Amino acid sequence: MTNTASTNPQQPNAGAAPATQAGRQPLAPSELRAGAWSHYGPALSIAVGVVIWPVALLVIGIPLYFRLTAGRRSGYVREQSTAALNFIVTYLVALGIGLAVAVFLGFTALLLLLPAILAFLVLQIVLLIKAGKAAAAGTQYRYPFTLPILR
Repeated sequence: MTNTASTNPQQPNAGAAPATQAGRQPLAPSELRAGAWSHYGPALSIAVGVVIWPVALLVIGIPLYFRLTAGRRSGYVREQSTAALNFIVTYLVALGIGLAVAVFLGFTALLLLLPAILAFLVLQIVLLIKAGKAAAAGTQYRYPFTLPILR
């Protein structure tokens, strides 16, 4: 009895066409990596920044770096880094408003809002990772509740 299945395991999507944008030529692997790291970088800086707070300052710096360098050569990288920046700025404004309200209401309110703030940061990391995966695959991810601050 012979097995008709191939004995050589193939990588998933090995025969798939390269990622493209609508009507454009295929995206280069460097574009896909830069687009993905526009999202992964801030997620990593938030996760590490919880322990080493100066690292959290890179949350805006990483996508801004990709927008100003690789984004000049690639429209895809520019779109991805702009989406990440808009998401981060929107959520930083919301976090700032939440902290200001908590400080205004007093120390007790701050303690009560601390779990919500931590959940907020975890949600931000999860959404950044989802967007990074989509960018690595060459697809667009729309962040929820994000203001289009940069174009």
